[in-house]
Amino acid sequence: MSKSCLGAASAVARALAIGAIAAVAISCTAGSAKNRQAGTAGTAVTTSYVEGRVSVARANSPGVLAPLGAGEALAVGDSVVTGSDGCCSFDVPGIGSFELGPGSRVTIDAHVLESRRGALSLGAGSVKAKIERLGGRDSLILRTPSIVCGVRGTVFTASILPEGALALSVAEGTVSVFPEALLANALHPAAELLGGAGSRVGPAAWENDAIEELLDGLPTVTEGREVLIPGTAMENSVPAIERLAASLTAETDATETRKLGQALVEALRESLPRTTPITDPDTDPDTERQRGADTGEGGDTTRFARDNYSYTVKKIREPEISETRGDAWLRPEPVRSKPVDKTVLVPMNDKTAHIVVNKDKKGATGAFERGRARLKVAAPDPVEWLALVSIKEPFEFARGALYLAECTAWTNKVDMRVTFCISEGAVDRNGDGAAYGPYSYNIFPADAKARRFSFLYCHDGATDPTGQVNLSVGSQPGELFVQDITVTKISDVVPRGPERSDALVPNGTFSRGFLYWEPLYWAETPPTGISITEGRMRYVSGDKKRERWHAQLGTTVALRKGARYALSFDLLAGSHGDLGIELFENGRDLNKDGNTLSPNAPYMIVQTTPGEWQQIKLTFVATEDDPKSRLCFSLGDLSGTTFLDNVVMTPEP
Repeated sequence: MSKSCLGAASAVARALAIGAIAAVAISCTAGSAKNRQAGTAGTAVTTSYVEGRVSVARANSPGVLAPLGAGEALAVGDSVVTGSDGCCSFDVPGIGSFELGPGSRVTIDAHVLESRRGALSLGAGSVKAKIERLGGRDSLILRTPSIVCGVRGTVFTASILPEGALALSVAEGTVSVFPEALLANALHPAAELLGGAGSRVGPAAWENDAIEELLDGLPTVTEGREVLIPGTAMENSVPAIERLAASLTAETDATETRKLGQALVEALRESLPRTTPITDPDTDPDTERQRGADTGEGGDTTRFARDNYSYTVKKIREPEISETRGDAWLRPEPVRSKPVDKTVLVPMNDKTAHIVVNKDKKGATGAFERGRARLKVAAPDPVEWLALVSIKEPFEFARGALYLAECTAWTNKVDMRVTFCISEGAVDRNGDGAAYGPYSYNIFPADAKARRFSFLYCHDGATDPTGQVNLSVGSQPGELFVQDITVTKISDVVPRGPERSDALVPNGTFSRGFLYWEPLYWAETPPTGISITEGRMRYVSGDKKRERWHAQLGTTVALRKGARYALSFDLLAGSHGDLGIELFENGRDLNKDGNTLSPNAPYMIVQTTPGEWQQIKLTFVATEDDPKSRLCFSLGDLSGTTFLDNVVMTPEP
């Protein structure tokens, strides 16, 4: 894909930032999370993310393009079209998720939820698919103008190049490839999905030994491999396909039919070009291998050039552990908790605190009772601020000081995710033209047990004597009880870690736990999986497949427009996948474009290789000035266990 979706990862931060702004606004309005919706449960194919120009041509009016938004349903026969600046993701129940790049067109040809089978057509552009483990042979097919891809359960990317060739990259599982003629002659079971089961051959033939051998012998692209298939690669196999179909129709001798099938398999395999390892520099014109580079183990350094950034990958030894001792630093989790009783220490009421309920959403209520706040969510929403409580008395945050923020919370029965936000007060301290800009937010899960939650916050901006704090809920149903919200100064100065004094990333070694770092999670993603132990970030994906932006780790850095920067980090990836790196406005509209999360640099993707420590170094140019740009690592595409360490960002000459 020549262009990535700018702002894809920032949707999580968008919802959280709005919670901070709403903290002192008695009447809230929705709308800042328009471009992303949680997937709709049920049987409908539903868009989960939309960015830029995205349209749909409905099956009943194929020549008419209408704007397509997040959370909209798609039906069989509908086509999704992305513009040159557009991206779109949609979920197909029972099958998987699909992410369209810019300049793409995909049509939903078939979807049978009961048997978990489906068919899509890629007419232009690119699509990344994450397919669940399905039963049966090639339960999903992706048709392109020249080649059909058969999938049972895998992660792969398919792109149609301008000359008509198909670029296929398989990160997990296997993908079979075959010509459209197999479907047209009903020699593949997927023909049944497309209404071709009754033509010439039919379902009975799919049990034939010759067809079984044919389907088992189709050429495949295996995990960790990629291939470029010319548009005419399999044209010569069409006569052999027609001869085999005629043989089955005429009930030719089984031995002869089997020979025809075997000859066809051989022809198809010969037509598939040689597959290569993903990001093999010998087949990637944008990649250069620097022979003899010093990796400490005699290995190589590989360079990847993209449209507006580049990066190198260098094998390294396992980095040394750097950890600042002391109980003050929160580890392994970003929010510390301990069981407590429900005794109220400092009562809250309408004289000391605000309860804010989103007036445009009718799914939440709030009230003070017995010295605490009760926030109830009946109809959850992907954003985090359907209901919140904020303290009226302002907090003073001094430049460079370290604070401990705490609260006591529990739910009535079910678990709920809670966001604790620290923000500006009524005065615009950061100069972005708006008050209540967020300084920090932390997400934590609350359950039926009363716990005291705490996290660290370092105020590295200008002193703010009118700061605000709030707790919000919204993405999960239930009742949350909150009491005793406090912020206590621990130190006037934060003790330094092992980083250089001019480091743009102040705790890049993770030696002081989560100080300066904040995990972010998409609304339906459990707020777990990211921890810091022994001076390293550790991400465990869990079993459920996720999009990149579903799990993120963020901090803030200063950027100067037009300046070139180098960002390096050590990585031990748990799988092949895409690691996203994004820099964007942190809830402050500095460039006055109406978007408080505009990108400040190219959206960068690093293709990971599991099983070995690597040093990644990216080079890019900042597109905007921003003294507090949010640097975000998007981890959700990686499975297994991934480690991140030694994040360093420096200006380049």
